[in-house]
Amino acid sequence: MNDFENPESLTGLWCIFPMTHDKFGKESNDAVKIHQVEEIGVRFGGIPYIRFQAEYNHARVIELLGNWCISNESRYGSW
Repeated sequence: MNDFENPESLTGLWCIFPMTHDKFGKESNDAVKIHQVEEIGVRFGGIPYIRFQAEYNHARVIELLGNWCISNESRYGSW
């Protein structure tokens, strides 16, 4: 069984994604701990997609389309 078939297996893990922080387009990684995955899959012919509730605020729903990964640690190497 893969994570697409069992999104509950991602609860408590970290979703890590690149984030642009300044006017020069400098990117760094950001991470949010997953409380509950609402949807996971692919869009537009193969672009990874995830929508989940953040652990620190269950009312906040985060949607990512493109580069992201799942890890059991909040810090990850450079992209």
